[in-house]
Amino acid sequence: MSAKFPHFAFLIALGLVLVALPFGPQMIFTPGIDVAHAEKGGNGNGGGNSGGNGNAGGGNASSTAGGGNANSLGKKPEIIEANAGGSEQSQLGRWNAAKPYDHPAIQAHILNGNFKGTIGMVAAYHVAQQAMDEVQDAYALPAGSQLAPPADLAAAFALATTITGVAVDPLQTTYTADEVAWAAQLLSNAAQLQINYDSAVADLTAAEETMDQYSNREDWAIIRATVRTKMGLADENDLL
Repeated sequence: MSAKFPHFAFLIALGLVLVALPFGPQMIFTPGIDVAHAEKGGNGNGGGNSGGNGNAGGGNASSTAGGGNANSLGKKPEIIEANAGGSEQSQLGRWNAAKPYDHPAIQAHILNGNFKGTIGMVAAYHVAQQAMDEVQDAYALPAGSQLAPPADLAAAFALATTITGVAVDPLQTTYTADEVAWAAQLLSNAAQLQINYDSAVADLTAAEETMDQYSNREDWAIIRATVRTKMGLADENDLL
């Protein structure tokens, strides 16, 4: 019993000393706890970093796929290889919508004065062509005339002057009464007819330039005849 007492007394004394310490007995093992916590935290951070790398990898994969999609979406649909050898529809582009003058859509745009957009541009072309047709009708030779029709207004004036001229050789040319009347009418209205003609040419030229500018597939010069056919425009009225 006496042998055990000193050992017991020592333990009690040690306990009193530990209790008396200002930082408490639990702080004796704090470094060990901190290391363990640090190791746990380190493992956690390591896991976090690994997860971060995984996300980064995912981000790269998404970026690559997105880049592929962006490249494919970035291609302009109107760019077609070998347009000249493509179908008529692919060559005409927006002018597939071209319609004759009497089509309701064209008439609606003309009545509303709306010459914007594809149909509006076609309508503007029709208006310009109609003005040109009216001028052409004014100097067209009478039906049944055996004379070669004039190609333009200047030729018509020249022919009218010849027909109404005093020095006409009857052995070379015989003019009918209708041709003489036509020549007289043409020359009497020469000034206004010239104004109308110049205006019609300017408007039709502007319409041609617009069609050329907004052709989104093949060049206008290549598809022009086809588009005019879709619009129901006769070749004999094509002065440009």
